[in-house]
Amino acid sequence: MKRQTLHPKPTFIAASLVILFLMCSMIPNSFGAPRRIAVLYFNDYSQFDSPTGCGCIPGVIGEIFSGKKRLWDLESGFTSLLNRKLNTTGVYELISQDEILDAMKSLEFSRKDVRKNVEVRKYLAERLKAETLIVGSVRKFGQNRARANASRSLQQGSAQRGITASYLTGVQVLGYVYTAFVKLEMEFYGASGKQVAAPEVSASKRHQLGGAQFAAIQAIATEEGTELNFGQSPRAERKFRPIVRPGEVSGIAFGTPEYDQTLLGMVTDDVLLKAVIKLRDHVGPDFTLPSEIAAQEQEEERRRSALRASSGPITGTIIHVDAKDQKNAYINVGSAMGVRVQQRLIVYAKGEPLTDPDSGNVIDYIPVEVGKVEVTEVRNDRVSRVNIIEGFGEVKRGHRVWAGRNRQPNDSE
Repeated sequence: MKRQTLHPKPTFIAASLVILFLMCSMIPNSFGAPRRIAVLYFNDYSQFDSPTGCGCIPGVIGEIFSGKKRLWDLESGFTSLLNRKLNTTGVYELISQDEILDAMKSLEFSRKDVRKNVEVRKYLAERLKAETLIVGSVRKFGQNRARANASRSLQQGSAQRGITASYLTGVQVLGYVYTAFVKLEMEFYGASGKQVAAPEVSASKRHQLGGAQFAAIQAIATEEGTELNFGQSPRAERKFRPIVRPGEVSGIAFGTPEYDQTLLGMVTDDVLLKAVIKLRDHVGPDFTLPSEIAAQEQEEERRRSALRASSGPITGTIIHVDAKDQKNAYINVGSAMGVRVQQRLIVYAKGEPLTDPDSGNVIDYIPVEVGKVEVTEVRNDRVSRVNIIEGFGEVKRGHRVWAGRNRQPNDSE
């Protein structure tokens, strides 16, 4: 018996091809092939002095003490950093600088030709097989420092157990305010050589670094907050501070991980992120940056917190009772729950257990009121300080607190 070979019908093949085409057309652009981007070069018009690294010392003096070594070549530096930032998106294919230079050399194109001639940009895009050409200019770049100092006398008095004491001490505050700033002009060209957009992006950031000392207390104030050190006690873990001092910054090469820790490095990252967003908005494709996802999550959490603050009872737990002053306590309820100063909450302890008759397991407890507390300070979104106004000595860590909504506490509660 002769075996038959089955052949698919033409109509089935055609239908399959149509379905495959429709499926491919529905795939988002961000999942397609990365767009080929060529960051051609940056021009530096900032008049930034780079022989000293950070540009903190005037040019002539800087050359005397440090020579003409250019640690901070902004033209090549910004080209490299923008490529690095674009590469993190995962939607762009970056053409290497070697490939760009080889193409410009073989075509005998100069920077001036690229900037002024549409046909030159078109030929260059064809040679590089690039969908977009980018040219940048550094218009402003630098860090300023302003010094401020103040001194005054403070008189402090206190009374405790009938004993009055006072002291007069001098306080001197010294510090600097550092301001870093970067401004870029960008030019985006399509494969046809025509300009697509020419956005400007800029960023700046301030950092205050100062200190004050009187008696045994030392305070260090920065933009990120204030640190207090008492006497010779061990220091708590410090908050992150950007590197701003000229002597430290001058020894750091531009674009390195150490540079990212400087105030200028942080501003550079901000302005390059804005450049990437401008490229996305004018050229595409549409995608979401990690920083935007984080901002969306923060906004969503803020919205949920506001919703919690506007509905439902306030509930929480006593998390600390001061051993020296047992009227002073803390609860794990803060601004996220909408608690306010002078608000009163009832304190409950576990009473008689409720047992499931079928399993014999304890499934809940009858709450027993043991006192009341009044909010004296909302410290943050999750912590408040309270005074125990009823149940002194009975309110313990782990007891629950509760307050209903839409009613004002009164003295009879």
